[in-house]
Amino acid sequence: MTTKLKHTRQGMIGIIRIGLSLTLLTICSTTTIAQTKSIDKSLIEQLKWNDFLVIKVSHGAERYDRKEINVVYHQDSIVKIHSVLKSNYSADKQIDTVFTLSGLQLTKLNKFGKDFNDKNIVGDQIWFAGTRTFYTIVLNGETLTFDDKSGYSLILDLLGK
Repeated sequence: MTTKLKHTRQGMIGIIRIGLSLTLLTICSTTTIAQTKSIDKSLIEQLKWNDFLVIKVSHGAERYDRKEINVVYHQDSIVKIHSVLKSNYSADKQIDTVFTLSGLQLTKLNKFGKDFNDKNIVGDQIWFAGTRTFYTIVLNGETLTFDDKSGYSLILDLLGK
């Protein structure tokens, strides 16, 4: 009886060890895959249906100050953006709008995300000396910021200026 019990106990321990090993292996591989995929994903692909992607652009120059906030989100299986741009520069339009992003606009937003990661955002206008722009992205509770000399505006780019 004790020999049979000993074999049964060893068999159970073996099964438990195999189960723990498989569980540990699954957790490690899932974490690695998730990290790899999030690095490879575009900005829109990282945006889940219940997330809000907040992009802030603060542009200050000697003569004026411009602040914009762009909130990107899913609604009814489409990607929308709510943008607010306020500026004391007469050439800038004051914008407070919500609209669905088209395919071209989604491409521009993904390009902005890639350029943001590469710290390579370039405005297409000539700006005064002393100009500085701060870019901030908040997604999934993580905030990333960098500053640049560029005068780029995401909402003006999406609207085609």
